[in-house]
Amino acid sequence: MKKRHVIVKMVVALLATVVIGFGTQFASAKDNDIGYKFKVYGWMANGKETEGRYRQTDSIDNSWKVQLKTSGEGQGTITGFWLENSSAQNVSQTEYVKQGEGPHYQKPFASANKRDVWLTAQNNNFNGESYTVKGIWDEETW
Repeated sequence: MKKRHVIVKMVVALLATVVIGFGTQFASAKDNDIGYKFKVYGWMANGKETEGRYRQTDSIDNSWKVQLKTSGEGQGTITGFWLENSSAQNVSQTEYVKQGEGPHYQKPFASANKRDVWLTAQNNNFNGESYTVKGIWDEETW
């Protein structure tokens, strides 16, 4: 009788772990508004947010998004954004975003799937100006 009771407890604990794990995984795979703030450097040098995010999907149809809420370059200016992997390789095309517009959605390359990605940006103008960008992004939206 005690053996059966222990087995039942183990099965319940295992099921609870699986359910919680799936719940956490599915909860993060949706259209979130993750805040970012980082510096974009002059002469088109890349700026990058410090916290990578795991892109758990295996579908390139699951777009990433970015919105530029404020830019130290000024109102209505444009900054280019893309995703990079941990080796600083581009895993999406560049999305040019105008400050003050709504979110932009773009499909990534297949190499962005099932890995950590970082939001990266650069000034669309070739000059020595550095500035801070701030807004929201998400590595996958469904």
